[in-house]
Amino acid sequence: MSLPTHRDLREVADPWYGLGTHPDIIEIMWNLDDTLPRRCRWVFWGRPALVHPDTGVVFAIGIGTIGHVIRLPPRVLEAADPRHTRIVVSGNPGQTFNIGPAGPEWRFVSPRPPEAAWCRAAYDFAGEHGSDRQQHPLARTGSEGTKDANKQSRKGIYSGEKRPKKSART
Repeated sequence: MSLPTHRDLREVADPWYGLGTHPDIIEIMWNLDDTLPRRCRWVFWGRPALVHPDTGVVFAIGIGTIGHVIRLPPRVLEAADPRHTRIVVSGNPGQTFNIGPAGPEWRFVSPRPPEAAWCRAAYDFAGEHGSDRQQHPLARTGSEGTKDANKQSRKGIYSGEKRPKKSART
């Protein structure tokens, strides 16, 4: 069975342990989302992602136990310490992960830099694309992407609730 390339987070049976990504990384992703003006939580290639609600541009993805990548605008990349924005990272002995083929703006981001500010810059950068095109198929319209609508219509992970303890899983 093949997974869809993208889907709404509400369609995932277990959004903390069913995305092939460590729950700590998912928590980082959703905490970053909480700093944004509109809800951006999405599932892309079976992984937690942040997708701009107007343009459908993916600007952050959580990856396994490796970490997360953010599509940073050039002005942020120019000012950022390269130790905190890497194209290639190492995993277990003999493993390397290279985000370079995804494009020149993508970087693995270490947990120490001003992530919330960088995430907001990535959100704004993602919003710049697509304004002169037809609406992207990942874009969500209306109030669906707003924080207020999500607070009223979503429960648990969808409204920012913290992940359950592992022992609470069924």
